[in-house]
Amino acid sequence: MSPSAPISNCFAAHKYEYEISPEKSTCFNLQSQSKHIITETSLPMTKTIFLIRHAESDENRRKECFKTSVQGLGKLKLPKREDVVASMELMNLRAQLDSDVSPRGQAQVRITIFYHFQKKET
Repeated sequence: MSPSAPISNCFAAHKYEYEISPEKSTCFNLQSQSKHIITETSLPMTKTIFLIRHAESDENRRKECFKTSVQGLGKLKLPKREDVVASMELMNLRAQLDSDVSPRGQAQVRITIFYHFQKKET
């Protein structure tokens, strides 16, 4: 930077711009120190918001099977074998802590990815 280059009194930080300027005073006092005013201006920002819905997990599937089994019993209907098996899996607490994505959830992910990339190409 050359000695004759002007020094900028503006700077930006995050979403604000600041300008430092001397305070304008009507009284003149030789002993007072110079004061400055800092003006803060909000900068326009563009944000992208992504709405994400998680895919169906195995735990969601097991809970739905349990609900279906109980509702069927309430109507005096025996539940399907696969609903009973999935309901029994709810007792496996370790599986509930870190549940995988169900086959239906995997299909939801594939459809979402396909839709996302198809939309970008058009």
